[in-house]
Amino acid sequence: VVLDYIVKTGSERVAQQCKENIYSLLTLQDFRFIDKDGKDQGANVREKAKQLVSLLKDEERLKSERKKALQAKERFAQNSMGIGSHTSKMPKSSLSALTRAEYPPRHYPPGAAAGPSTDPRVSNA
Repeated sequence: VVLDYIVKTGSERVAQQCKENIYSLLTLQDFRFIDKDGKDQGANVREKAKQLVSLLKDEERLKSERKKALQAKERFAQNSMGIGSHTSKMPKSSLSALTRAEYPPRHYPPGAAAGPSTDPRVSNA
């Protein structure tokens, strides 16, 4: 799934590297993993590998898929920039007060790791 995403939205060099190493993807078309209950958990890997190999072998379809994916990525980026824009007209001091009021400090038990993460991508909920 990640490789599919970066082939479509990443540098053209990613797609080129995948084409040059397509044998690795071909081996995944035969991937087998049977869990302890006897269920074949490798089917999704095999199917995704087949789709990706097919895409990499079809230059016109690859160009079309890259174009669509990049347009979707740009639309998403533009839309996400609009989220929360209603607060951008507020003075910074109001934003700080609003944030403090809406999100009171959390209390962590003694011995808790390091408390909340400061990484904005990590939810501290």
